[in-house]
Amino acid sequence: MDESFASTNHVEASIVAENVVSALLDSGVNVLYVTFLQDFLHKFIPRYSKKVVLLVPERLSDGTRTYRLVKGSMQPGYVLELWRKIAGEPESGGDESNEPPSTEKRWTMRKSPDKFLKT
Repeated sequence: MDESFASTNHVEASIVAENVVSALLDSGVNVLYVTFLQDFLHKFIPRYSKKVVLLVPERLSDGTRTYRLVKGSMQPGYVLELWRKIAGEPESGGDESNEPPSTEKRWTMRKSPDKFLKT
């Protein structure tokens, strides 16, 4: 089962996901659910901790990604790491504060979304 209803916002999608997945699990159905819905995960995992296996991307101690899934716990999204690479900002030295990227640098899209230019 993939993300719940693409036309919803993240709050509505989290509520729908929690209701649907809970009903399926309570009925004895095995569910595979791919999500980035943090609200859903934070509410759902404690409630179903005995039934849930959370698979996360494996990452070695030096930060290398293996592109394998392993049992794990909730992690911050990869988007902050990507932003730091694109914006040229140094990674925080082990600080997992998930602070938003600095606004000192401004970025502008030119012609296509994958072409970012410093301004």
